[in-house]
Amino acid sequence: KKRFVVVGASHRAMSLFIRPLIKTYQEAAEIVALVDIDVERISLMNQFLKTSMPGYDADDFEKVFEEQKPDAVLVATPDAMAGARPWMECIP
Repeated sequence: KKRFVVVGASHRAMSLFIRPLIKTYQEAAEIVALVDIDVERISLMNQFLKTSMPGYDADDFEKVFEEQKPDAVLVATPDAMAGARPWMECIP
């Protein structure tokens, strides 16, 4: 299975990435972590989806790679934040 991290616990993340990965592509992919600037949103998303995906604060982004070893990162942050955080600098 391919291991994914989703950045942004939002409606965009849910509709474009999270639901398809856990409902349609669960045989080939898994979400190993969610990252957001508001960790409470991750908790609410897990409750809504009845999942237990690990959540990380955006400031702990490097820790996600150390602990979860993802194959890919799916970024679903608002368009206005596209250059706000150096997400790609952390990718080994």
